Amino acid sequence: MADPAGADVWVVEPRAMGAGARVREVWRYRGLLVYFSRQILLDQVRQSPLSWLWLILRSGAPIVVTAFVFGEVARFGSGEVPYLLFLIVGMTGWNLFEFSLLAATRSMSQHSRLLTRVYFPRLILPVASTAEGVLRFGVLALLVLVVLLYYLVTQGRWYVQARPELLLSLAAVLLAWLFAVALGLWTSALDAPSRDVRYSVRYFLRFWFFLTPVLYPLSLVPERWEWLIWLNPMTGIVETFRWSLLGVGELSLPSLAASLGLLVIVGVGGLLFFGRAEASLLDSL
Repeated sequence: MADPAGADVWVVEPRAMGAGARVREVWRYRGLLVYFSRQILLDQVRQSPLSWLWLILRSGAPIVVTAFVFGEVARFGSGEVPYLLFLIVGMTGWNLFEFSLLAATRSMSQHSRLLTRVYFPRLILPVASTAEGVLRFGVLALLVLVVLLYYLVTQGRWYVQARPELLLSLAAVLLAWLFAVALGLWTSALDAPSRDVRYSVRYFLRFWFFLTPVLYPLSLVPERWEWLIWLNPMTGIVETFRWSLLGVGELSLPSLAASLGLLVIVGVGGLLFFGRAEASLLDSL
């Protein structure tokens, strides 16, 4: 009913339940989502006086060392592409997932003061915090371009071919990010009352990393253990990303479909779990 004076009228209604209601609420406050994402990105850049240079060195230096150890010393095969390129493309997809999940996990406790003073959909924080992972992805994508140009100059070969399959790389990137958000809904709600959850997640991700074909091609995995690697939902995502860009590795549509199915289950369950845990979060912060 309109106010005769023409003033805005605020209607207090019971909060709708369900995963769909949580998504609609975030969309309604999407301006805050953009604002928090921007602030998180700026905070990452301002952490060091070297700014962007330090961010590039922090992301790229470990990959160069790893490429030397596993490519030159251990002599891991990488098909028709140089091992450095093979590795950095795989790390680009994996780091988007890893750093997005870690940032989402600690998002609630990091913004505890804000949460106790101002109301907004708490779901915004885990999603916006993944901007850190997106930033890392952007830095590594730039490094991939630099490595491609290096091999174009030194070998006269451009390893990324223009083909329709390149669109699958975008799908793989989206799946990696969404999977991190879906898991982050669980871990962020659990981390608020128990801060050791973030350390457990970081520890678990180290094992998960080695079960994902980032450092090594699937051809090096013994046949009797391939089923274990394919059970990993990140295997299909990383392999699809690398295959679509470089044409090496394997494209397994069943594995990719399984990753998508698991994403839906974890995501819907995470929305419901986060919604139920949200009411008690403030008491534990």
